Amino acid sequence: AAGVGVRLALEVIPNPLSTPSSLVDLLESDIDAGELGICMDVGHARLMGDVVDAIETCSGHLLTTHLHDNRGRSDDHLVPGQGVVDWEAALLAFQKVGYDGAWMFELAVAAERRPVLERAAKARERFESLLNIGDEMMGPPGSDPA
Repeated sequence: AAGVGVRLALEVIPNPLSTPSSLVDLLESDIDAGELGICMDVGHARLMGDVVDAIETCSGHLLTTHLHDNRGRSDDHLVPGQGVVDWEAALLAFQKVGYDGAWMFELAVAAERRPVLERAAKARERFESLLNIGDEMMGPPGSDPA
């Protein structure tokens, strides 16, 4: 992947091999990491415990995000703000560790797409406000900011 300029990200997932600390240990000691980093899946991090702690643990290796919410028991992939994730604390933690990558929503497919897209647009506006950023970071709706 590195030969063609592609960076790979290992996703935080609720299993013993993909916890934030396990991924950091892997990248720092077990392999030649090169262009390898971490995808901070906020919904998954919440299922495993504290989102802010997960972000701080992975801080030196964050390449991208999967942003979605849940009710704390299952991987619901809800629009941010529809579950139990403390988004203000999470976004502040991303800022504190200097994260400057993509902000990618990863939402469940719904039978009624319009309401989900409307809630996602409002969540994006809230993120922009909390992060004090504009379209230069998030890109227009539906675009790839990376």
